[in-house]
Amino acid sequence: MKYIFLASIVAVTLLELIFIMQLLKSRLFKKNKEYHFCNKKKNIVHIIAAIGVLCVLYGYFIEPYWVEVKYVTINTNKFADFGVRVVQISDIQSDTVIRNEKKLAEIINPLNPDIIVFTGDTINERKALKNFKSALTNLEARLGKFAVTGNVDYMWFKDLDLFSGTGFSDISNKKVVLKSSFDEDFMLYGMDYNETPSNGLFDKDANNRLYNIFLYHTPDLIENVSKYNLDLYLAGHTHGGQVRLPFYGAMETFSEFGKKYEMGEYKVGNTTLYVNRGYGLEGGIIPRVRFLCRPEITVFDIMPIGATRLGTYAKDNFKRDINNYIQFVMVGIIVQYIPILIILIIRAAIKGSLSKKKSLMIAVVYFLPVSYIYYKAFMDNPRLIVSIVIVSIGIYFLFSFEFKKKVHRE
Repeated sequence: MKYIFLASIVAVTLLELIFIMQLLKSRLFKKNKEYHFCNKKKNIVHIIAAIGVLCVLYGYFIEPYWVEVKYVTINTNKFADFGVRVVQISDIQSDTVIRNEKKLAEIINPLNPDIIVFTGDTINERKALKNFKSALTNLEARLGKFAVTGNVDYMWFKDLDLFSGTGFSDISNKKVVLKSSFDEDFMLYGMDYNETPSNGLFDKDANNRLYNIFLYHTPDLIENVSKYNLDLYLAGHTHGGQVRLPFYGAMETFSEFGKKYEMGEYKVGNTTLYVNRGYGLEGGIIPRVRFLCRPEITVFDIMPIGATRLGTYAKDNFKRDINNYIQFVMVGIIVQYIPILIILIIRAAIKGSLSKKKSLMIAVVYFLPVSYIYYKAFMDNPRLIVSIVIVSIGIYFLFSFEFKKKVHRE
């Protein structure tokens, strides 16, 4: 299906480019004056292309910055009292361009985690190490912060000290016993990306009574380690596909299981596997986009059977998501139509069909109240605003010319 989708994108893009080139040729070189940029068949291509452009703008400028905090409740008989709160982050993959790194502490610290775990893939380029470390350093957890390395770290950055000064302990190929708030022990295992379960880290019979959490970068070991007494296996790596199609899901996961464990929660034997969608973006030549696959921070409330820990966190997160959605819609509408409205008002004022008094009234009633939102949006993401303004003005003039031509013919 993904190849059909990609072929369709290429076909629509080529058709739209051909139509635009033909339009420019007819305008600039005065050839084929009767060329019609819009008709019933061409409009279908124009609409699909416009939707594609909007999806690209959304995937590049909006969704990568729209972080979701996902809550997972796990009940177990291995805790008699309160249990623990574990916050997982994965695949930060910092670039020299700062994206969500500054938000990380603002989101996680108010969650009051007992432990924070990072499941690998730190940076996309060496110069970004400072950004990555700065993001991790500001995180706070009562019992500690723990990390393992990922495939990107293993292949490209083995010579770098990735976690020094961040407060994170690299527990690759190690196990740590921790105590919950009520002095109940639980075990944390970590494994380096290049290792396998045969390295002696696990003991089948040693920790039946403890709650065991396993950190590994990919979900690829789940069907091997589920025979051990692991209660929770936390992984990342797949990014949830990073670009997902409706009714299909991840286009690519880079996992040996393909789409089988692409994101979210799975039960394999007695082990709960959770695959985090990641916080950052793939590096290299892969486009820095997300679509239908928001960056994720996962909060695990592990507690006794029958217990619930609701608090206000989930409610606050829901409110924040609603507010973010409303903000994106408002900014999108304002930025899309302000340039066109300005052009229309200027043209009307010049032609005399709009008085100066009415122009001033429109400016006061409409433009001034939204100027702050417009300014704030520009400060947060200037490239998004500039791109939408250019596209809006371009679309306006294209269809304006076509409309004038149609009126003239009639």
